[in-house]
Amino acid sequence: MRQSTPLPVLQLPANLIQARNTSRPVMLIGFQNQGNLGLGYLAAVLRKVGYTVHVVDIEQEPEKILEIALKTGPVLIGFSLIFQFFIDRYAALLYLFRANGITCHFTMGGHFPSLSYEQTLELVPELDSIVRFEGESTLLELVDAVSLDLEWRGVHGIAYRNGEEIVTTQARALLDQQEDRLSKTRVYAPIDGTVTTLDIKVGETAIASSTNIPGSSLMTIANPATIQTEVNVDEADIANVEIGQKAQVVAIAYPDAPVQGVVESIAVSAKVATGQQGQSFAIKIRLLEPEKITLRPGMTCRAEIFTATKGGVLAAPIQSILVDENLSTDAVTRDVFVNRNGRAVKVSVEVGIADDTYQEIVSGLKPGDEVVTGPDRVLRALEDGDRISPTVEKRSNGTTDNESGGGTVSISAD
Repeated sequence: MRQSTPLPVLQLPANLIQARNTSRPVMLIGFQNQGNLGLGYLAAVLRKVGYTVHVVDIEQEPEKILEIALKTGPVLIGFSLIFQFFIDRYAALLYLFRANGITCHFTMGGHFPSLSYEQTLELVPELDSIVRFEGESTLLELVDAVSLDLEWRGVHGIAYRNGEEIVTTQARALLDQQEDRLSKTRVYAPIDGTVTTLDIKVGETAIASSTNIPGSSLMTIANPATIQTEVNVDEADIANVEIGQKAQVVAIAYPDAPVQGVVESIAVSAKVATGQQGQSFAIKIRLLEPEKITLRPGMTCRAEIFTATKGGVLAAPIQSILVDENLSTDAVTRDVFVNRNGRAVKVSVEVGIADDTYQEIVSGLKPGDEVVTGPDRVLRALEDGDRISPTVEKRSNGTTDNESGGGTVSISAD
């Protein structure tokens, strides 16, 4: 039998809410094998106001759950039941609790109890109440009332047994919740910009998800005033990259028009980039003058990040430096061949920073030394003391290294 007239609605005085009794914990029991967002949210609401909450997995041994309940002494135990075919397990656990002297308030929530509260109260007679539908506000008021020894039967949104009758209190007003849900149906762009792609049409189903499934992406909006590029940096080089370093970005469509940029962010974890085998880190570079050329979202580019800069240093062509590694001692030596009166003289050098063409020479050479450059196979075959003949290479502007103040010229071996 159902009684339609509930008891007067419980109104907790403000002074009692301020004096909320949180000395005893609350215990929430439900399935946790794949996480339980509902229980987690309820626990967060209770913890926010000061209650200690123990969330327990129903799939533990009943004796273990009983041990936790006896040890913690909760003021209320809430049971989360989603599907009715698990109700026998819950009923057995509640019977075990009562049989072992646990007398606190038992309440239950979830899909099945909310819709079939009469059947649930009949199948689980140990229950004191059922929290129907959205439970965060209802459960909090119920816990407050029970912890303060107030009359809890006036709490909105519950059902309970009154003798032979089942009583339901007034349904909790869902207007605020429904308006909040309605607000989530309106999507607002976080930036000003231009719609570059529109992936969905009017009438199609939009899915709230961050995964790449149809319907989860509505559109792409780009702000042409602020353009970033993302490049992958090998994990062997990432230690040298820092936020704020200058970079030069070359779009494939404009190979002769590099654009200056600055490193904005560095990914915290590595990934395997498409088409590569090694790990790399995604680096975002903000372009400082994107209006210099016509750039469009999705363009391909390459970038050079300047990890270190030095001026007025001695440098030699990278192809002139021979690198040898002793595997037994892990020692690495670097040598160059220097032109000494028409003969190649092998000189050990210490190197510093490098770019794509030149390597800094820290020690071993002096300005004006002529070093031998050429294919590696030629240099490897060159012996200390071999006769060589110099050939001076000119730059595109007609100058040589010596004429422009540098200290190296290109020399080919005979």
